[in-house]
Amino acid sequence: MFVSGHELFAMPEFHRVYQWIRIEGTVGNRSHGEVWLRREGGKVGIVRTPERISVPGYFFTGENTGAGASIDARGKLIAYVSEDKPGDIVPFVIGPGRFRMRITPAAGPLSVSLHCGPLAMSRTGDGISPVLEFRQPALLGVVIAPRRGTAAIESVEFEPVTAAPTFRCTSGGERLVVGAADVSIGKREGDAWASAGSVVFGLQGLSVKLDHVTRTKSIELTVDNNDTYILQALLRGKPVALTRTISAQTNTRGLAIHTLSLASDDAPDGFDEIWMTPRAGDGHYSLGHLSLVP
Repeated sequence: MFVSGHELFAMPEFHRVYQWIRIEGTVGNRSHGEVWLRREGGKVGIVRTPERISVPGYFFTGENTGAGASIDARGKLIAYVSEDKPGDIVPFVIGPGRFRMRITPAAGPLSVSLHCGPLAMSRTGDGISPVLEFRQPALLGVVIAPRRGTAAIESVEFEPVTAAPTFRCTSGGERLVVGAADVSIGKREGDAWASAGSVVFGLQGLSVKLDHVTRTKSIELTVDNNDTYILQALLRGKPVALTRTISAQTNTRGLAIHTLSLASDDAPDGFDEIWMTPRAGDGHYSLGHLSLVP
């Protein structure tokens, strides 16, 4: 007895084992098509060895993105991603352990979003090549986009290391932490709430660590439009007078832009950290970008 296509697509096990990728033609009308591939093992899947986990770039052209893959001059199938069509892989299992992440070719600058399950990973240190720590097996999601133009992705590799981690999964009841550079790339109103570079966080909220104590006239940020947040500034771990309520904006979709004007007595000694804490919404919270206006 043979299983029909509709029955096969309805099976959760099928989607756990297989993923479709988008392949774009390079001649004629450059039509594209979707091809289903086995995700793990074989000649075209994710390869796991004691030395590394190697993820072919074309897996970043799946159902979550409009990015496509095509054959390059060497005859290799390469993913091509852009700001509007980021590389976005269906989450895969990784860990436990620490892994240094490398993107080949090493094109830049790139915006990379890392998710452990449904939430962004929390930053624990700085480094050119991210080192990810998993204390138990987890589903890792990765979104990659160039800050301008188009970038090619041949593979993304995760090499076991003992180096100090720069990202880790957020435990329950813990505020997620990111650096100012992690949310520095500007977003447009209406961009997808979980687009490349956006930080998705939970009810415990988000901490944005600034590079230094700052005084500013205003703060511009984008957040998921249908949620309400409390913004609180801190200096050396202690709250300052600067606090604002960011209300839901239901007249737009995706990310909504807010500009907050600051008074001279909001933070006379400056601040070096910003907390974003959800107060109402649908349970899915995100910060697209945050910039300080001198």
